Amino acid sequence: VAFFVFASAGWALLPLVARRELGLGPAGYGIMLACIGLGAIAGAVLLPRLRQRLNADRLMVAASLVFAITMLALAFVRHFWLLNLFEFFTGFAWIAVLSTLNLGAQRSAARWVKARALAVYLTVFFGSMTAGSALWGQIASHVNTATSLCVATIGMLLASATVLRWKLEKDPNLNLDISGLIADDARESIPNERGPVLVSCEYLVDPEAVPDFLQAVHELRRVRRRAGAMSWAVYEDIDRPGLYIETFLLGSWVEHLRLQERHTMNDHLLQSRVLAFHQGDAPPATRYLVAPV
Repeated sequence: VAFFVFASAGWALLPLVARRELGLGPAGYGIMLACIGLGAIAGAVLLPRLRQRLNADRLMVAASLVFAITMLALAFVRHFWLLNLFEFFTGFAWIAVLSTLNLGAQRSAARWVKARALAVYLTVFFGSMTAGSALWGQIASHVNTATSLCVATIGMLLASATVLRWKLEKDPNLNLDISGLIADDARESIPNERGPVLVSCEYLVDPEAVPDFLQAVHELRRVRRRAGAMSWAVYEDIDRPGLYIETFLLGSWVEHLRLQERHTMNDHLLQSRVLAFHQGDAPPATRYLVAPV
């Protein structure tokens, strides 16, 4: 969000610089846009090589710095062809940032929710550009174009530091591939629309391992809710010490089937860690309760 808000200043104020500061007409402005387009094409060609040398975080920072420099040039450079040289790097940096953020959005989501993640990314992109363009237009109308671009440049330099806090590079321990380990719960007699469905799993846990078990099973809450569970809870049986029951509610039987299909490899590893605390001779008892018709 921060990058797009500040970067929108360059796009919003470019026509003003071309018309008022450089006195250009449609042909001159078209040449500036063509230089940006050539830079974007060059960036697309060279990006694979850059990604071999720089990870996503460093590439994002480098492209942000280049874009900030080009905005500073837009504020002060008044030689037409020299400014076009900077605009070439505007296109280069812009395509580098867009592709890096797009790739990061895809890598951060499991396959079944990837389209939704990209929709959120595009909403943030267009929303930030829209709001940012209106903001910088208002600022430029009260001060001047050069000052507005300088403020946007400073903001972008500060925004690039956010990469230190929120990493774009994928965690090597994160595996969002679908596990493919689906339990055989496709009871054909149950219509897909039947629901809601209450699922319960019983774990018999060593009293000394209860704190670690509760910590692990509470991590399952995020997994169940993310995959479609409407509610989640864990209970202790007061009549049988060491017996803990995990429950979660799903909207319908088909949602239960989808929950299993959405399990990633990381989810499977977490569930295996929870199952390791079970001390019973048989696997944890799992029950499926469906609301009567």
